[in-house]
Amino acid sequence: MKERFPAINGCKAVAAHGRRCVQTPFMTSPFCWHHTARTDRDALRHENMRSEDHAKVSIDRIVHILGDREVTEIAEFLESGDQGEIRIERRGDQIVARTERTAS
Repeated sequence: MKERFPAINGCKAVAAHGRRCVQTPFMTSPFCWHHTARTDRDALRHENMRSEDHAKVSIDRIVHILGDREVTEIAEFLESGDQGEIRIERRGDQIVARTERTAS
């Protein structure tokens, strides 16, 4: 009589672009060796990097690093529609943000 083995399915991990991992699961885990090694897998699965909460946290971090004056200057430049560039530079312990407008 032929022995029946359980079907080997692919790893259960899904990438951000929506494709499922094609590796074979590792031992008794539903994940492959690579995704079994990720200790933060569950947290990453539930974190949406495009959420409004994530955006607010990111903006708060930027404001904290740059300061209100630089963030206001950047926002005014973006709202103006003027041509130019935004430069963020690290100078020793200091981070400086500048906008440079070009004649249009």
